[in-house]
Amino acid sequence: PGAILINLCVSMLISLLIFVVNADNKLKNGKLCSASAVLMHYFWLTTALWMAVEAVNMYISLVKVFHVHIRRFVFKAGAVAWGVPIILVGIAGATDFEVYGKTE
Repeated sequence: PGAILINLCVSMLISLLIFVVNADNKLKNGKLCSASAVLMHYFWLTTALWMAVEAVNMYISLVKVFHVHIRRFVFKAGAVAWGVPIILVGIAGATDFEVYGKTE
């Protein structure tokens, strides 16, 4: 359970740091703005998925108390929580990368 919270906090910390750095919108370079948008998209998705992993872990701990053990749960959850956003951001970037650079 501690590893899940650490991963959630790291993901959220990076998300918020990227947001704060870009909050005043001084990125005039289009490529730098697009890169920060891609990173924000990725890390907000990882934050949401780590929250979902924590919810599943709490459900298993509190509701399915007896006879439930998932081998290497944190490893499997980490693969999903860090890997699925790469796929989603990759699809979004491949279909229309210009969306990441728009300011309106």
